[in-house]
Amino acid sequence: MQNRKLIFRSLGFRGTAAALIVLAGSVGIQAQKPASPQRGAAAVEGGAFLKQYCVTCHNLKLKTAGLTLDTIDLRDVSRNGELLEKIVLKVGSGSMPPASAQRPDKATTNVFLASLETSLDRASAAHPNPGRPMMLHRLNRTEYLNSVRDLLEVQLNPDDSSLLPPDDTEAPDRRTALAVTPH
Repeated sequence: MQNRKLIFRSLGFRGTAAALIVLAGSVGIQAQKPASPQRGAAAVEGGAFLKQYCVTCHNLKLKTAGLTLDTIDLRDVSRNGELLEKIVLKVGSGSMPPASAQRPDKATTNVFLASLETSLDRASAAHPNPGRPMMLHRLNRTEYLNSVRDLLEVQLNPDDSSLLPPDDTEAPDRRTALAVTPH
């Protein structure tokens, strides 16, 4: 009990109010039994933040900027990763919520951002995006001669290609015939 008093005293009035909102919201959410207690708690905190500071403008009725946040499920961040990354950028930069709207204090914002970033990082680690596979191909004779000419600054003739191994004939449509031109 003593530790709780110290925590609330250090948060100040607004931080205490935000913590109480989070605690009050967690009672109703726990009945849904989230997959992991930590992820469930982060979703509750994030859900309360979005409900208090974002959903008033970004809901199904208003759709401000074409964005609806009242239907977003923070327990499954992998589904909405791009959108949540944008939220992290906008809220983290201070551009959202706008100055004309009710804004959270810095501590509340930091707690929300930390929990959302942690959830996004976990989802990303669980399902990494390998990106585009790298396509490699062997240089054909002409490309090889052009590379040698450019790197070593020597004059080569197109006839010198006969000294090189023959070109692959597997995918002729991918090969480009580059003429050896003097520099």
